[in-house]
Amino acid sequence: FARSQQMSYQALFDLTPPPRPGARALDIGCGAGRWSRLLSERGYQTVGIDLQPALIEAARSRYPNIDFLRTSVQEYRVEEPFDLISSVEVIRHNPFEEQLVIIEKIRASLVEGGYVIMLEGIGSDPRPNAFYRAVDGWIEAFERSGFRNIAVQRYYYNLVLRAVEQ
Repeated sequence: FARSQQMSYQALFDLTPPPRPGARALDIGCGAGRWSRLLSERGYQTVGIDLQPALIEAARSRYPNIDFLRTSVQEYRVEEPFDLISSVEVIRHNPFEEQLVIIEKIRASLVEGGYVIMLEGIGSDPRPNAFYRAVDGWIEAFERSGFRNIAVQRYYYNLVLRAVEQ
């Protein structure tokens, strides 16, 4: 799962231009800091946000050069807009209307011409905290907020499903 996700993330990241000096990145739902680390290593001044205190503390210990904050994207106050915003498997954990609020917040937090890398589940999930959209639904939700889709990169974490579909 992690390898498949990493390959998809990297493929999307490779479509973005190299960061300019002083470029900033926000990693929404940073967890243990995997994507924050990648963004930092690629030249971004990176901020990671997450709601889990233990994960934030662990990330701070591992990556002291990255600013990690315990907050939700909805409550995070952006002091200076970001050049790139990353979100991996986070937005779908919010009800559909709240997803639109988050997407608007992301749009308002970007510099003009900035980029978003988003990996999200599609389809359906029986868990009560999963609010999936189809690929076209995600694209439509982002376009409604003024985004333009550049690329879609699929990845699979269910190896059985992946083997059957090939």
